[in-house]
Amino acid sequence: METFEVQEIVVILGVASLMLFIAQRINLPSIVAFLLTGMLVGPSGLQLVDETHIEHLATVGVILLLFSIGMEFSIRKLLSIKRLFFIGGAIQLFSTMLVGFLVAYFIGRPVGEALFLGSLLSLSSTAIVMKTLTERRESDSPHGRFALAIMIFQDVMTIPLLLMVPVFAGQPEIESGQALAFALLKGVAIIAMIYILANYLIPRLMFYVTRTKRREFFLLTILTICFSVALATTYVGLPISLGAFLAGLTVAESEYRHQALGDILPFQETFSSFFFVSVGMLLDLEFVAQHPFLIASVTVGILFMKSLLGAFAGIVLGLPLRIAIIGGLFVSQVGEFSFVLASAGRAYSLGTDFLYQLFWAVSLFTMAISPYLIFYSQRIANFFAKLPVPERLRFGQLIAKQEVPKEKKGHVLILGYGVCGRNLAHSCRLAKIPYVIVEMNSEIVKEEKAKGEQVLFGDASHEVVLRHAGIEHAKVAAIAINDPITTRRTIEAVKRSNSATYTITRTRYLQEIPYLKLMGSDAVVADEFESSVEIFTRVLHKYLIPKGELYKYIHQVRSKGYERMQQITLEDMPTFTDLKFHHENLGIETERVHPSAKIAGVKLSESGLRKIHGVTVLMIKRGDETLLSLDPDTVILPGDLVIIFGDQDSLINVHNLFLPHE
Repeated sequence: METFEVQEIVVILGVASLMLFIAQRINLPSIVAFLLTGMLVGPSGLQLVDETHIEHLATVGVILLLFSIGMEFSIRKLLSIKRLFFIGGAIQLFSTMLVGFLVAYFIGRPVGEALFLGSLLSLSSTAIVMKTLTERRESDSPHGRFALAIMIFQDVMTIPLLLMVPVFAGQPEIESGQALAFALLKGVAIIAMIYILANYLIPRLMFYVTRTKRREFFLLTILTICFSVALATTYVGLPISLGAFLAGLTVAESEYRHQALGDILPFQETFSSFFFVSVGMLLDLEFVAQHPFLIASVTVGILFMKSLLGAFAGIVLGLPLRIAIIGGLFVSQVGEFSFVLASAGRAYSLGTDFLYQLFWAVSLFTMAISPYLIFYSQRIANFFAKLPVPERLRFGQLIAKQEVPKEKKGHVLILGYGVCGRNLAHSCRLAKIPYVIVEMNSEIVKEEKAKGEQVLFGDASHEVVLRHAGIEHAKVAAIAINDPITTRRTIEAVKRSNSATYTITRTRYLQEIPYLKLMGSDAVVADEFESSVEIFTRVLHKYLIPKGELYKYIHQVRSKGYERMQQITLEDMPTFTDLKFHHENLGIETERVHPSAKIAGVKLSESGLRKIHGVTVLMIKRGDETLLSLDPDTVILPGDLVIIFGDQDSLINVHNLFLPHE
């Protein structure tokens, strides 16, 4: 590498670091910082860097970037969102192509060129969407799954679109037919190659590599797979960047993909920055200065058009209006695969230099503006969701087709049917507690209904959905939704619908507890905190700590940990049922009497619960009957639910009295 190339790399790294520092100060997305770096140091800016000198680094960057994106996808993930993928993805992509084609055709472009321009506009930025969903922890949210399904469909369709470029170029009819047949043949060959690699060759190869237990050998093998498959695809006429994405798919289904992603990520983040910088260099600032109104109007038009068509796809799927709008805003920009497709089209002389300059400028501005649209997507969607639109549109078409559950009283509303919701439903079934599930994933709803579960499709943050689920008579609402914004809106909707419903909310981080309590949640459980409890429990168990002491430690940690995060409000004032929250050593527990327990068939006066162990029996629930007036002659029967009150040590000590007696 020549000295001047090293100097240019130093310039890029220095300016990019400065731009990232400024971006962090003003909450600017990192991708926008890299694009601005390219504009600043490129041929249209300060001319500090020759774009041809970083071309190789940018190529490595896009290869690693798309290889990582390919590894993020899997057949299992695709099957979980297959309806969103096949229907939503197809509607978004082909409707965008159609609108782009019509606009280009009516301004006088040939049919083939108009189809090509429509294809360019139909693709969105996988890098921006995936990065944003990950940073906002919204990959498993309803709008996250919707946007992800569209992105996967677009990435898959990039292959036939690239193979169709010669046909778009307007070759003679016979040659076009031959080109189309050859394109289809190449597509089948590529799919076959990926299938063989992913299911037979790669898993066996990686098994032998991992047996060596040499991390550098594993990393070099992964990089070899990446660049080899990427290179191989160039021999069938596909760009190397698309080959890198396909290489990622070969690893995506294996058990080694998580380790591969962890090893590749530092290299990917470094080299992909050069890719985005090189993209920023494509912008001709002189062209922008000459046509500012044209570029601005086309940029706004594309953002609006793609957002609208993305939302339209969601509405056709039956998603609530709010979710559809957020998903549409996520996919509103022009993507990196559009640059790959544009390069292929330029090689076949599709389009004019003016159109390509306009495309580069508009694409970069959509990528720069898109993070801000995503940031404000919740507010934008909330605004439109409040407009006077039909109920079927606002709440989703599927909810209108559902049967209202048979009226229940005192049931549990399970809002969100992920791992937490499934475990709660399983526990309710075992305890014979009635429950109703509300879930936004239509595939899950369909599967669970087939199993006989009482589950409704809908957004739990809407009061209409909650009324369908019987919120008026629900005793408990358990909110286990992955989207933090929807979680907050759901708490408010539950409390507006029935303020007497006891609300338990699951969240990810401990610091979110005070805010969710302020929103109205009666109790908040943090994954972060409960994970730490589970870890220390297992550690102490390995050191043979007695169960009684272990339970005591767990109680102390939970009391101290959550106590620090609770904010005292009027609702937190001591009551009899909440007494255990206000004194560290007091508690109320429920015990079921096993038929062979020591205490089964024994009178209260002879049980020793109060005299020996210092525990008071508050009530006994026997079937549908609740015994409140207890006396010394009351007999504790097998199967009784005994509600006891006392200090934590005593409650732990008497636990064994209710268990089977050997």
